[in-house]
Amino acid sequence: MKINIFQSDIKYAKRLQFFLGRNPEDEVVITSNYKTFLKELNTKPDLVIVDYIVGDKDAFHFIPTIRERAPLTDIIILSDQSDVKIAIMLMELKPIAYFTKEEDVENKIWSFLIGYRKQRKITLSKILSHQKTDSLYSKEALILGNSPQIKQLYKLIDKAAQSSIPVSITGETGSGKEVIAKAIHYNSNFKDGPFVTINVAAIPKGLIETELFGHERGAFTNAQERRIGRLEEANNGTLFLDEIGDMPLDTQVKLLRALQDNTFSRIGGNSKIKSNFRLITATHKNLIKEIEGGDFRHDFYYRIIGLPINSPTLRERSKDIPILAKHFLEEFSKQNEMPKMQFSSEAMHKLKEYGYPGNVRELKAVVERSAVNADSTTIQKTDISFNIEGSTAFLFKKESSLRSYIQLIITHYMEKYNNDVKIVSEMLQVGKSTIYKELKRIRDNT
Repeated sequence: MKINIFQSDIKYAKRLQFFLGRNPEDEVVITSNYKTFLKELNTKPDLVIVDYIVGDKDAFHFIPTIRERAPLTDIIILSDQSDVKIAIMLMELKPIAYFTKEEDVENKIWSFLIGYRKQRKITLSKILSHQKTDSLYSKEALILGNSPQIKQLYKLIDKAAQSSIPVSITGETGSGKEVIAKAIHYNSNFKDGPFVTINVAAIPKGLIETELFGHERGAFTNAQERRIGRLEEANNGTLFLDEIGDMPLDTQVKLLRALQDNTFSRIGGNSKIKSNFRLITATHKNLIKEIEGGDFRHDFYYRIIGLPINSPTLRERSKDIPILAKHFLEEFSKQNEMPKMQFSSEAMHKLKEYGYPGNVRELKAVVERSAVNADSTTIQKTDISFNIEGSTAFLFKKESSLRSYIQLIITHYMEKYNNDVKIVSEMLQVGKSTIYKELKRIRDNT
């Protein structure tokens, strides 16, 4: 353990240094000059033992500086200050201990440090564990890219993480909606709680309510024991409901009631259970159209919409393809204990030219397949193959004019962005007047 003694009385400091230096595991350093002390803080000592006044600086000046420059460094105040008011003010600086310069104070500090060493190891272990988790789940680690779309996404994630407002994520399949949900959870006040996820579309309609609310023993045939639902599991954490657009209408009603005050009952039970969780939902569907079609409740929609976030497609952020491809290749090579691999310039160009209807998920699969196909550590253009059938190939099954294809593209984006001409014009990099002209032609031909 590294200890820095910052005292104006050098003789007293040396006496304390000698006494504490009896522990061979400790490195004890003395400083009395403020500039030298600041340099020593760069070495991040475990502990500093400071006086009330050193030179022309007092503890009210340099303790905040210590906290700013070395936040993991603990502070002990050792002073001969006799003014009770000042002593109380010094204690408000929250040192881990306060000693007065009296007889036998060295032994008191020695005894204190015996227990302190053990506690500091535990505390540092927890801090480092949290830092590792924070680094692992930072938005930059989870969502790779530096395109304008990703930078805007980072801003929305930060806004969502700073509050408990519900978040609704929309986007195509494979665009990373669950990853966005995790980035919000692990950077929010709910990060120490569980991240509980349900893919609504993957659960049979008859089981979705049991999955959400749980059930009591004997609630129905084969209910042999009590089961805790996902709402209950998510207490003090985040509940992520993927493909919320597939939730049955009657379940929407029951979940809406539960969301009103975060209370519900297990199936077959009467007791009210309270669960404090943050709700994040995701869907690839246009929920407004689902409401118009009678397949989604408008009151449930307004309860869950909260802060809407769109997960951009890979086509919209093609600038990020090289970053993602290199990351997936490195990850795959490590997992399979393969030598370090790279893409040839022609191979990377081929990756960048493709449209990726399956988004990031498809790119990952393409990269992994290419790594397996490659005969050397450099992936060539011929090693890369795409599942063209079912993606862009459908456009060419029926021959048509260029204008028909243009109108097909415009129609697609108008549906995707809820008929917002401004967004569509920016997406397609054409003027709004062009969009309006093509929409008029489409109406005139129908």
